[in-house]
Amino acid sequence: MYQYLYFLEIKLILFLTLTSFCVTAQQAAVHFDKEIEAIFSEWSHLESPGAAVAVVHKGKIEYSNGFGSANLEHRTPITTSTKFQLRAVQNQIIAFAVLLLESQGKLSLDDNIRRYLPKMPDFGKPIKIHHLLTHTHGLPDFITLQLLSGVKIEDVKTRKESIKMLYGLTDNVFDAGDEYQYCDSGILLASEIITNVSGIPFTKFVETQIFQPLGMVNTVFGNVEDNLIKNRASIYSKNSEVFKNESFNYYSLIDFTLYSTAEDMARWMLNFETLKIGSADLVKKMYAPVILNNGTSTYAVIGQFISDYKGLLKIQQNGRAYGTTTYVVQFPEQDFAVVVLGNAFNFQAKESALKITDLFLQKEFEEESIPVKEHNVTENKFIELNSSELKKFCGDYWNEQSSYNRKIKLKDGKLYYYRSEGNESELSPISNNTFVLTEDPDSYSIRFDKKDGQELMIFAVGDEYEYINVKYDPVTYDAKKLSEFTGLFLCEDLKVMYDLTIQHGKVIASHNRNVDLTITPYKTDRFASNNNYFTNLEFERDSNGGIKGFWIRTTSIGSQYFVKIKN
Repeated sequence: MYQYLYFLEIKLILFLTLTSFCVTAQQAAVHFDKEIEAIFSEWSHLESPGAAVAVVHKGKIEYSNGFGSANLEHRTPITTSTKFQLRAVQNQIIAFAVLLLESQGKLSLDDNIRRYLPKMPDFGKPIKIHHLLTHTHGLPDFITLQLLSGVKIEDVKTRKESIKMLYGLTDNVFDAGDEYQYCDSGILLASEIITNVSGIPFTKFVETQIFQPLGMVNTVFGNVEDNLIKNRASIYSKNSEVFKNESFNYYSLIDFTLYSTAEDMARWMLNFETLKIGSADLVKKMYAPVILNNGTSTYAVIGQFISDYKGLLKIQQNGRAYGTTTYVVQFPEQDFAVVVLGNAFNFQAKESALKITDLFLQKEFEEESIPVKEHNVTENKFIELNSSELKKFCGDYWNEQSSYNRKIKLKDGKLYYYRSEGNESELSPISNNTFVLTEDPDSYSIRFDKKDGQELMIFAVGDEYEYINVKYDPVTYDAKKLSEFTGLFLCEDLKVMYDLTIQHGKVIASHNRNVDLTITPYKTDRFASNNNYFTNLEFERDSNGGIKGFWIRTTSIGSQYFVKIKN
């Protein structure tokens, strides 16, 4: 992975050295209107949600259109002026605003955030502003903390309440700069810094310094006083063949939710080709590789992510969450960008945008410049292993870093990667210890190995990420032993209580605002559930062997302690 990132760094350095970010508008030689319409044919009728699309090429908006319905109840067609929640795509804009303040001499990305956020706790090692913008800050995820505290997805939530929760933290997940972990807490705090440094609400700063100069007249923030967003796309999920309106059942901070249109986001992307606001130095900072404390690189750059696509340098941001599927991608060397904003859970914004990219840039692809992969499964032939050879891989595996359980099962002479009930994938062997997911052999592989006396299952996503899972033997408890783990438990930091009881032979965690959660033992005094905000419970015993509390330890919330206050 690091060799691949090094390759991207070289491309970035060459590009940033040779580019002045001033492009003369040119007419693209070829139009692909019909081909783009074919990509969205499934979403082109008013009986389904859809998307708004814009293509920027050589300094102009080359194509823009809307497909499907913004509101199924009223059969309102999506247009390029329909407003969508941007979700994480807004990270680009918040980051740009912070860099504008730096260019005005009002802050530095190397400043300790406590200089501008004095209520933030001191975790020993400083968190700097650039850590917030690149997901290397190490802070717990405030969204997961809220869910753990009993806040429901559909509850009205404000950024003020969320920031207050971060001010009350007593520990971080890791030291700033040690790791990359996507987390919205950093961007939220960055917006608060904008407010404190500029002296005006961050929304007003972004409106006057970015939206107005770029002519983004239909880009607005939601707010507490008036949540009427005109021409807004509703959000839909799909159950079988039926769509369900989820507009009032999704997570958002009502005064930290940005809405924009395909037209406006095209204007935003155009600014990276022909600068109206900002400077070449500012844009270079947004593209500059991020180096961790150990000297390795990450795919995160300021406000966005870098990767390689068919030999071309790609800058992207994905806003896929809770029914909103937004994606913007830029190919700076080709002066090309695509905006796709969707309003359905099952819509594939990224895939659609890259299909459009293939149309316009097919002659630019440089296959010989793509780094050679260590392992290309399409070049391997599947082999056959007998049941005894396959059975040795079966069992339970635990991912310590992310706190989840996976199983490998043998069924009908084939191995399956089991996530949860009804969510499993068939595995096909390509060597004596390496398998690929049959459904997508080019993207996912699993390698079984042994190290330091442990049996490992290593799940790889292409050449980008590896997730190491350790095999273990699950523990079982009888009814008497399970009863030791019951009682009322309080997390003083979050001011939240959970009641652990035995129901039908299982330990159930109850909260007056959350659904009951079944927690299952997997190791001695350690339990897990299928819910990401209440998993990896490590029970703590006193000197007499009695349970005195438990820790929840996950990569999203760090370590949160619940003390037993009542049997």
